[in-house]
Amino acid sequence: MDNEQHTDVPAEEEKSFLRVIVHSFFIIPFLIAVFGVLLFAGMRLLTQEKRSVYDYLNDVKVGGHSKRWQGAFELSKMLANSKLVPQEERFDNELISAFKAAQHDDNRVRQYLALAMGRTQRKVFGPVLTASLAEEKEENLPALIYAIGMIGDPGNAQRLHEFVGHGNARVRSITVVALGRLGHPQSVEFLKKGLQDP
Repeated sequence: MDNEQHTDVPAEEEKSFLRVIVHSFFIIPFLIAVFGVLLFAGMRLLTQEKRSVYDYLNDVKVGGHSKRWQGAFELSKMLANSKLVPQEERFDNELISAFKAAQHDDNRVRQYLALAMGRTQRKVFGPVLTASLAEEKEENLPALIYAIGMIGDPGNAQRLHEFVGHGNARVRSITVVALGRLGHPQSVEFLKKGLQDP
């Protein structure tokens, strides 16, 4: 009878040793991983905020140096989705105001705001952009010209004709693209000239 008890003890010890290994290498790490994922998801939900176009416009207007251009970038990215473009005059006025106020700001702010205007495809922004071409910095011209092309108003084409012969190759190239998109009949000769640009 003593022999039977001794043989059962090692079998029980083996089972408990196997349980320890399973718990140590599989169950406990799995529980830690699940807890980590839940913690990450919870923190993400708590810290995530839904920002509107007006929040980004506010960043552009009153944010710090890096906050302004990042706000303008996020705004232009958001407006690529036509469903997120506000259909109100207030938005148009605030975007125009921010664009005009950014004239002496970081170039990126002005470029991204111009692209934001272009992505709305609203004709109200065309005159603002074309009026800015005359005194605009050369670094910003491609963004403004491209935005004018995105708006798609053929009435703005004539203002772009002078940039087909610009000294900067990038400006010339973007001008040809914008004129092609606008499709104004008077632009045909300028587009032909652009085809021969080296």
